[in-house]
Amino acid sequence: MSENGDQGPDQYSIEQMMERLRRNRESEPSPEDGELVTRADGTQAIRVRTRKRRSHQPHREERLKKRRKHAIQISAALILVLLFVLGSGIALLYANSGFFRKGLMEKITAATGANVKLEQFRMNPRSANAALIELEWPQSGMMKKILARGLDAKVAPRSFLGGRMTGDEVVAQDLTVLMGAPEQSGDSKKRAAAPEASQIHFTRLASSKSRVLFGDPMAPDFSLQNSELSFFPGLNGSVPRLLANRGELVIKDWSKFQVDRAQLEFVDGEVEILGLRLRPQKEVRGILEIAGRVPYRAVDQSSRLLLTAENFPLEEIAGAEIGKLLSGRVDSDSRAAVNQLLLGGREAAASMSLSFRCAPNSSIDLHGLPFLKILSNVLNDEWYKHPVFTGDVVGTVRREGAGVAITDLDLENKERMALKGSFRYGRERAYAGELEIGLPEIVIKASGNRRLDLMFGTPKGNLRWMSLRVSGTAASPADDFEAQYDAAGRGATGEKPAEKVPTFEELTRPE
Repeated sequence: MSENGDQGPDQYSIEQMMERLRRNRESEPSPEDGELVTRADGTQAIRVRTRKRRSHQPHREERLKKRRKHAIQISAALILVLLFVLGSGIALLYANSGFFRKGLMEKITAATGANVKLEQFRMNPRSANAALIELEWPQSGMMKKILARGLDAKVAPRSFLGGRMTGDEVVAQDLTVLMGAPEQSGDSKKRAAAPEASQIHFTRLASSKSRVLFGDPMAPDFSLQNSELSFFPGLNGSVPRLLANRGELVIKDWSKFQVDRAQLEFVDGEVEILGLRLRPQKEVRGILEIAGRVPYRAVDQSSRLLLTAENFPLEEIAGAEIGKLLSGRVDSDSRAAVNQLLLGGREAAASMSLSFRCAPNSSIDLHGLPFLKILSNVLNDEWYKHPVFTGDVVGTVRREGAGVAITDLDLENKERMALKGSFRYGRERAYAGELEIGLPEIVIKASGNRRLDLMFGTPKGNLRWMSLRVSGTAASPADDFEAQYDAAGRGATGEKPAEKVPTFEELTRPE
């Protein structure tokens, strides 16, 4: 043993030999890796058990086939995606090109016969958009121009191919339609293509803010303002239809009418109004309905439309000026020969004739004329200031242009007063007419007023009558009752002393 305690290479202690044997055992390979053997010369080696190679392994081959198939599917899908993206990009570029836009304008011209202006047209896989489209017809037909802003169309994918432009609907934020009377008979030179042959194919055209003007755009004869419109072009053999919801119907020189809803169909060169329902300005109740046919290709031909009223304010039918004298809710009188709205007359854009009756559970009020206050003071009865008539109350509203008249008026309250006659408010912005006022004999006698006795004629039944002329303006209606009352005072004989007879100023002096 050396000084540093190291042992020679062939000298081991018992503990060292045991430790080496233990390490050798731990480092022996597992049976699966082979068997450790000692040769005759003392060397050691690992004997590996040979395995027989199999030429056919089904499960491994199946696994390899699945991997190859999956790889092919992924590659094919990637190729298809790349082709689709490439094709979509090319189609998108084509659909937003000037060539495609020009072709689309040509299709619209072929379908409508109009000159087309299209601005800021854009198209994507789901929709087509345009800032403005303008269609103008240079011919002398009824349709003059359509101007639509903010268009959004839901298009079919095949529209990208440049064939038919198809889709579900086209919606415009703002729509203006200008129409006018045809200047010559017959069809226009350019006819719109039949729906089946048209290269423009949408099931619905709509706008939430629309206006339709007929005549001069600055002062149209008729107009529909602020309405929601939906047009169904009549595909697959169906009839083209136009639906309107809400808005205002304005007839030149007339008051505005509130539109509830409307349905129109276009059949054989005519517009058939299946129902144009109007409602009062401020109330939910009440209906004024228009129905009939309008030949939109005819020249100088008027159209008669049926007019029906139910619980509708008389002052809205006849106008605010008539409403200052006579108001109340009325029904159209079905016993009348004609209740009509005439469009396209010679003297005015429209005229109306409507026979009315007092609506059930309503009344007709007479007001505004000066004679009512005089009678109230003379007879000492407040009812005469604002007389109310119910029951079998009848009359006729006639309108033509700016003129409006109430004719065949027959109001009666048997206990107090009856009124018959006609009056009008015309272009001169003044009232004119003559009314017959009837008072019960017992009322005149009870008043003890000699002037009334002289003013009213002999009894007819239980009433005595006098004629009254109506005049004045809407701001200041007038009648000649005061003049007749004063004349009766001057010509009276056997009357009470003059100082005891009340004058007109005394009768009308505020209390």
